[in-house]
Amino acid sequence: MFDLDAPMHDGESKKKLVMIGPMAAGKTTFKKVFFENINPLKLLDSSLEPTRGIDTDTYRYFSSMIAVWDLAGQELADWLNERADVLLETDVLVCMLDATSKIKESIIFLVKLLKLREQWCKNSKLFILFNKCDLLPELDVYTKIVNIERIISVKAPGFKDECKRSNFLKTSVVEGYYLKTMLVALGIMKACIEREVIPINPRQFKLVENQLKILLRYTQGIQFSLGDIAEKLSMDLAEAKQILDALASREFLEKKRETVYSVTKKGAFFSSACKKHSDLIQKRKIREDIGLFLNLKQNGET
Repeated sequence: MFDLDAPMHDGESKKKLVMIGPMAAGKTTFKKVFFENINPLKLLDSSLEPTRGIDTDTYRYFSSMIAVWDLAGQELADWLNERADVLLETDVLVCMLDATSKIKESIIFLVKLLKLREQWCKNSKLFILFNKCDLLPELDVYTKIVNIERIISVKAPGFKDECKRSNFLKTSVVEGYYLKTMLVALGIMKACIEREVIPINPRQFKLVENQLKILLRYTQGIQFSLGDIAEKLSMDLAEAKQILDALASREFLEKKRETVYSVTKKGAFFSSACKKHSDLIQKRKIREDIGLFLNLKQNGET
């Protein structure tokens, strides 16, 4: 399929990604879903244990090792004060705001963090995630972001560029927001490996198209055979098996028997999330990014 571990340039670099935000903002859930390929349905149905201290995991993408530092939200005051040196040499800084928090709390945290960024990691790439926005009406989310932008432009004008409303990325792992949040996660990964565009050749794009056709065609629990797919997608059995096995390895499909498959709950969730944004998936660039995500090989090292 995709050789996503193939070097993009000589040598191997290691990037530091720091995720910081208040307790229960969703940092660990975001990391597990998009960096560790955990089924979002499992995390939505149960609560994760709070992170203690710093939870550090390393992942390899292309020729870069990405060290993800997940800072415990319950120790946020420490990270913003006496332990702020944790931000030293950060390449990508992910600030996760809880959309349900009070505006004043979000502003105090955001301004303090931006001041520390200037001190410890001024050149880091900044992502501001307005997470759990599914828990509020869309108008309330918009109003909160506009008010944060307005207040910071007056109270802390030095950070007005960083806090433009367009820089607040609305995220959630629920179905209605999942696709756009996945694209945000991929953007963060691209920032870490310093590649805005990851090229896909025509053969790879055809494979992506066929993967999407399979996930969008079949509903959960319906079984289909290797021969069915080869016939419907006009490909030989070897190529069809490669596609199906790749999706099964990422738990989007379940292999029932040697040549029989079915869509899993995770696959159905992903399919439904894509259908909710049918306008987006019509764009080739978006389908390429979806294909990258479907085929990422996470090589995590704890």
